[in-house]
Amino acid sequence: MFAKEEGQTRAVSVDEETAYLLTASQPLRDIATVNLHTGMRPEEVFRIEVRNVDLLRKTVFNPWEKRNPPSTWCLSTKKRSAF
Repeated sequence: MFAKEEGQTRAVSVDEETAYLLTASQPLRDIATVNLHTGMRPEEVFRIEVRNVDLLRKTVFNPWEKRNPPSTWCLSTKKRSAF
């Protein structure tokens, strides 16, 4: 979600996501993929450690979530490729 005006947000369209990811260089492309598909903040993505990713179970654990208790995200094929 991107800010529209103060206090408002909007969803990123599939076309916007595709255009952004096609022009983004690595590692920004992988970071943005995880951001867009999990809702994790950039800081949370940067803090992910190998021990937080379980490729067999296809999950990533986020112990740094600010507003909620720690969460575990399922990794889609698109997200898994970022790891």
